[in-house]
Amino acid sequence: MSNDHRPNILIFGLDTTPANHLSCYGYPRSTSPNIDRLARNGVLFADANLTGLPTTPGWTSMLTGVHPLNSGIVIHAEPPQQHALAPDIEFLHETLAGHGYRTAALEGRGRAFRSPYWMRNWETYLDRGGEATYRRGIPAEHMADILVDWIESGEGDDGPFYLFTHWWDPHWPYFPPAPFDRMFYTGDEHNPANTSLTKFRQHPWWTSRISGGGGMPDPREQAHIDLVRDVTDLQFLTALFDGEIAYMDAMIGRVLAALEARGLADDTLTVIVADHGESIVDHDMFYNHGDLYQTNVHIPLVLHHPAGLPSRRVADTVEHIDLVPTILDYLGIETPPCVDGISLLPAVRGQTLEHPPICMTNNNFGMNRAWRSGRWKLIEHMSKGHLGARPGDLELYDVVSDPYERTNLIATHQGLADRLREEMHAFVARMLDGRPDPQLTYANHPSATNVPY
Repeated sequence: MSNDHRPNILIFGLDTTPANHLSCYGYPRSTSPNIDRLARNGVLFADANLTGLPTTPGWTSMLTGVHPLNSGIVIHAEPPQQHALAPDIEFLHETLAGHGYRTAALEGRGRAFRSPYWMRNWETYLDRGGEATYRRGIPAEHMADILVDWIESGEGDDGPFYLFTHWWDPHWPYFPPAPFDRMFYTGDEHNPANTSLTKFRQHPWWTSRISGGGGMPDPREQAHIDLVRDVTDLQFLTALFDGEIAYMDAMIGRVLAALEARGLADDTLTVIVADHGESIVDHDMFYNHGDLYQTNVHIPLVLHHPAGLPSRRVADTVEHIDLVPTILDYLGIETPPCVDGISLLPAVRGQTLEHPPICMTNNNFGMNRAWRSGRWKLIEHMSKGHLGARPGDLELYDVVSDPYERTNLIATHQGLADRLREEMHAFVARMLDGRPDPQLTYANHPSATNVPY
């Protein structure tokens, strides 16, 4: 693809958005009509997975194509991780800038992107302005206002642009504006006869959430706490989360409409991707994302470009670090040598994709790794975990027949688990190549050790 014909690139980076809560991934509620439209007319990856958890390693690995074990970014953007990314590891925007792209970013949450390494070498970092509503996060409506203004001002008219946008709303606390707050719920959330939340109310995690998670709740947190304090129906809380996704999707629709009105839509490669999912109550992780179960690691990934991409659903198992090499391959730009992921273009074109097994890392509310090989997923705990896991404990799941991982098969498939663990350990050794294991380096960091119960 020549410089004259390279498309614009617009990434909608969704925080805390599991694939299984989007209608294009089979969710029965219509939470995502605008994203669904892109998916229908583009490429949807049905089995996309994160590479690193939590947020900071998620976005860093996704937008560099470098595995967390290679980059060293395995925890949140707090000291000493703030300066930890090596200067020879390129972000997508740095590579694209070297090939004539104008680069701009708008992020809805300060924490993940406050590191000096993230801020480096953007041409434009859009001013969020306005009032942050949750720990420096801004609402989707304000995000859309800024992005529509940027598009309508003609900033994207001169030569190809790369615009990265990060949307915060689905993250806890769930407090969508009307009409999204009641869009998926018509019952009585305070019905005393409904006991679906009774057992969860006794749980330390619920107590932590209702108290604001420690410290003084900000206004949005307090509004959420006041809203759910006396609720009895679990479905009301799920409906709030779905309302947040629908609200974000509606604001994404405004941005897409502005692109179309400006005549830019057909010449823009649009990407839908999330850093991680969310556990509502699965595996006793309430309204958070601190483990490597499917509810957290299965993320949406959609590529849409009317001028060059087909309408296709790709079944292959893929991961975050594949996004950068895929985009660069599509543009005809050489992939930087630091990249660990592979291009997914063969699968986009209907060819067989031979993707290697995936190694996922987590240093959030405990420390563990997962190895995804075909239908099998092995989780190895490297520290105590929130469900009483001990270092060395293994969990084995068939994620095809048991996508919510209800049945740990370790007792009946010990030989398979041992083989998968050996494969994972060999991968880790190759990736580290004699360097210290960054997960162990930061094993005592609060991000990994603050197990809430």
